[in-house]
Amino acid sequence: MFTLGECLRSVEIIWVLWVLSTLLICWLLVHGARCWRGQTFRKLLAEEDGGAYTISYVLTFPIYFLLVCTVIESSLVLLTKMGTMYAAYCSARSAVVWLNAQPDLANDQIRSAAVNAMAPFASGSQQHAKWLGADSGSTNGARWYYGYYRYCKGPAPADYMLTKYGCALAATDVTWDPAEPSVNEPINVTLTYRMPLHIPGAARVLGAPGGFYPITTKATLPNEGWVGAENQPNYPMGIDYHTRMN
Repeated sequence: MFTLGECLRSVEIIWVLWVLSTLLICWLLVHGARCWRGQTFRKLLAEEDGGAYTISYVLTFPIYFLLVCTVIESSLVLLTKMGTMYAAYCSARSAVVWLNAQPDLANDQIRSAAVNAMAPFASGSQQHAKWLGADSGSTNGARWYYGYYRYCKGPAPADYMLTKYGCALAATDVTWDPAEPSVNEPINVTLTYRMPLHIPGAARVLGAPGGFYPITTKATLPNEGWVGAENQPNYPMGIDYHTRMN
């Protein structure tokens, strides 16, 4: 289970900006509707100086537009944050399996689980792929697309989907500790995803002038590995099987 604090980790300012921008947009809409009612609207149409009433709206339009862009970009960041929570959990589950089964393959498998989970949330823009130095021609990317193609009705173009996978691969970093967990010891997986932003003005408002916003999520699962025969002499396989004859 993720706590409320984990939902806010690394995106606290995004939540604040999203709420404030939404409230300001609502206030501008209500205020504008009131100003355009009745006498003001009639003066605009009937009097020669009616155009003067539009100056305030022309001057405030860029601010309103920036608020709308900020809400859109903030919503995308928060949606991606939910994706990192799922991806971190997938990595933790993969760590529980591979750190016990085949530790030499654990690094690749844990990272692969994170990238596969983040691919749907990654950008499909060729420009973002160029910025990230993404490789869309990897073997794992082709396997991922093949699985997507088999189970999706009306699949998206292959180059677009492979670009998404390449961006996820280039922008996702995963670490975990401990490296060799004991039985039932918590495995802490930390996933960091560098999300490319789409709107330049909103990127500066969100504090990411370079075009990328880092999102970090941490997931913890107990290491439910097999106990081993040396610790359970009565059960050579390390598993307590009970059978009953009916």
